Amino acid sequence: MAASDGRYITIADVKAEIPEAILARLTDDDTSKDADQKVVDDAKIASAIRYAEARIDNALAKRYKVPIKLSELEEAAARDAIVQAAVNLVYHKLFSRIGKPDAHSDKKKMADAFLAEVASGQRELVGAKAVSRTRIHYVAPKSKFSTTDDADYDQERNP
Repeated sequence: MAASDGRYITIADVKAEIPEAILARLTDDDTSKDADQKVVDDAKIASAIRYAEARIDNALAKRYKVPIKLSELEEAAARDAIVQAAVNLVYHKLFSRIGKPDAHSDKKKMADAFLAEVASGQRELVGAKAVSRTRIHYVAPKSKFSTTDDADYDQERNP
């Protein structure tokens, strides 16, 4: 079900998950057509996929190098969960574009919950490349604002 180009889903994946009649109503903006005359607009699905993948990458970038290569994940459940999160976000985005963001908002909530669990470390994506946690600390030398030494300064202040 996952995309072979390193991303998470394809238009074909979305079409396999969401019935064509629903996709046609969500993507065909021609109001002169009846519901049964509408056709699926792949460009609008592709736009929703880019949105979903960006959301996933944004959430997972806290812990992993993105985009995640699904083929490198050791657990099929993790691959399936990412793909399902992407499909759920596409579904939500398509409903949002027609002015019904609350329709199927449970799908978005499920995707967001999964992504939050992964980002917080509650769930692991075994096989995904982790982001380096090494931090560089720079310690500056002690500042000197005068040429007098501290002992001379103390004597001048307290004679």
